[in-house]
Amino acid sequence: MIQYLFFSVTISLFAFQLGSCANSKTQAEPKGLDVVLKFQKHEPYCGGAYPTPDEENGWTSPMSNQQYAIYKAQNDSVKHTQKANALGVYTTNELGLIETKLAPGYYYAVMVDKTMSFEKFYSKYEIVSDQYRQSAGRACFEEWYETPELRFQVLDKGTNKFEVTLQSYCITRLLRCIGWVGPLPPSVGR
Repeated sequence: MIQYLFFSVTISLFAFQLGSCANSKTQAEPKGLDVVLKFQKHEPYCGGAYPTPDEENGWTSPMSNQQYAIYKAQNDSVKHTQKANALGVYTTNELGLIETKLAPGYYYAVMVDKTMSFEKFYSKYEIVSDQYRQSAGRACFEEWYETPELRFQVLDKGTNKFEVTLQSYCITRLLRCIGWVGPLPPSVGR
């Protein structure tokens, strides 16, 4: 009877230890450091009326519900290429934030459309110039494609916070290789 009781207690302790190990593995924190990326845009005043002092310099607003791909980089001046492999695609929240964990090192983020080939990107955004819009040409699109929206270096300490403000333009918004050359409608603006 004593041997049976000892055997029963030993099996119970072993089962408890196995359960504890399993729970600690499933509850483990993801590896890496806390990283917060903030994406916002600056919009100029584009209205037809003379701007108020508050409107004169435009305004900055969060870029919510936008997708960005994050890539590991060798340095802080790397250019994006379609051969690079994204670590993941993330969507900004209502404040324009992406919160994740990354190991120390260099990274960059690009708008999700830059995960497609340059040719597809170019055909999606290029327009035929007309009396209202002017294309800056293929070289501008190549530079836009290769330039990350945000470059950053994760350091081995606390929360790493990074912010970028992308320039928006009247009528064409964030299309930096398309210029508006037509008249501005009187009601354009915020």
